[in-house]
Amino acid sequence: MTSKVMTVASTGGPGRHRARVITGSGARKSRSARFAAPAVPIAVAIVLSCATQFFFLNDRDYGNGAGIMAYTGWAMSQGRTIYRETWENKGPLLYLINELGVRIDYWHGIFVLELGCLVATAALVYALARQVTGRVLASAASSLALLTLGLTLSGGNLVEEYSMPFACTGVLAAVRLTLGRGRRWPWAAAYGACLALIVELRFNIVAVPGAFAIFALVALTKRNGFGRMMGTAGVAVGAMGVAGAPVAWYLARRGALRAAIRTAYTGVMGDWGWSGQQRFEHAVGLLGLFLGAAGVAALLVAFTCLAVAALRRHDRPWSPRAYLVAASALALVANVGANSLSGNGDMNYYITFVPALAVPYAWTLERGRCWLNEHWCVGESAVAVLAAASIVIGAPGVARVVSDVQGTNSGDPAQYEQAYAYVDAYTTPRQTVQVFGAAGVQINYGSQRLSASKYPYDMMSFLQPRQRAVNAAIAETVIEGKPAMVLFPTTAYVQTFEQALTSAQRAHFKAALGTLYQEPETVPGNSYVSYRLKA
Repeated sequence: MTSKVMTVASTGGPGRHRARVITGSGARKSRSARFAAPAVPIAVAIVLSCATQFFFLNDRDYGNGAGIMAYTGWAMSQGRTIYRETWENKGPLLYLINELGVRIDYWHGIFVLELGCLVATAALVYALARQVTGRVLASAASSLALLTLGLTLSGGNLVEEYSMPFACTGVLAAVRLTLGRGRRWPWAAAYGACLALIVELRFNIVAVPGAFAIFALVALTKRNGFGRMMGTAGVAVGAMGVAGAPVAWYLARRGALRAAIRTAYTGVMGDWGWSGQQRFEHAVGLLGLFLGAAGVAALLVAFTCLAVAALRRHDRPWSPRAYLVAASALALVANVGANSLSGNGDMNYYITFVPALAVPYAWTLERGRCWLNEHWCVGESAVAVLAAASIVIGAPGVARVVSDVQGTNSGDPAQYEQAYAYVDAYTTPRQTVQVFGAAGVQINYGSQRLSASKYPYDMMSFLQPRQRAVNAAIAETVIEGKPAMVLFPTTAYVQTFEQALTSAQRAHFKAALGTLYQEPETVPGNSYVSYRLKA
């Protein structure tokens, strides 16, 4: 029996709306294509996430950053208050997410949330590209943008991953407001809410959606007038306050709001002790590595050339679509500046390039398709040719993915398993263990032992202005708090830590190790040196 379902579809790319009627099996094929196109970037995100973060699937092998965030979330689940009783310097929402993951499942719950965020990011990046071009090219553009995750995901459980659904939604809202698609107020509310949640994760990630918002406000003013633009902006500000209030209330109720502001916002830039020039040079150096290794540079050059050519051909270049071109360029530049604020930085900082790349990638593919159709009359085959060429250009990103996967998964979890077993053998779950060295916090998490100090790791190689104060606090905790076990990465590290203390602190610390603890011994299977509290 022939189906009588009728679907009206639009042919051509954006801006071309020749209606045609699809019936029966044609409607089913249209629906299938609608779901198949975003499935490609979603599959890319899932594969990259599972490949580059193998340790989350391998029960108890956690990397440095991942272990710190996971430990902090677990400590909060054990009753400790972030910033006051367990210290880390990122936004509070990150640790609440980790706490939720730990409560879902101790070993794999965090990865489940992380994977969910990346799948949502892939779908949103596709939706973003879809504002500029058709399904096939949107699928190709979003997949190319997501390929950069192979370079930037290394380590896993990153604040940038959790922020991406909000950043992508914010950019999508700004793009739709710029193009005048949909009702203004719901999209403005979505933008404001996402901006608040980004700030509660890591404040400088607002650079990308912020750049797109500038041009959205200009487009709204030209189309709707200044008064309605201000009303739309007011909705966004109100939504930002409503979305940010629950976390602020949570911190205030636990007496940690002031500590959160000092630690994660006002104080974080000065903690590294770098000059503005040093911060910027560091960020630019990382940017050069990112652009070359991920194969991004070639596509950005193509985007720039096509953008200049397109703008020169039109009498009225500052159309809403031209705003998107300018917003993309500003977002990329602003992101580099925002990433340089702290001075520190790893490649994961450039995960935030994904939504900023989606629009120029999609725009470049769409302009290339139009040019080929216009000059060569090759019709839709140009789509396949252009997509294939773009994937070839992005091949360096694929090569970097392979290298990154090999590097991430080459660790030896056995050495940490032996450390967990050692801690389990000589301490009880209710006792505390102080582990020195940034990588050591994963021993706390793997053995499910709380750190004696609010600082789960010492700061021997970074956060220089705070180093003496933090190390002195940890030394005082060892002296007064008497953790059941103290672990140092190596014998030499003991002397290195002692030298970072004042002479009086050093004397007290050495005396405590000598009188309160048994003779040091090496943990079987690795280089850690253990001091066990005397009975």
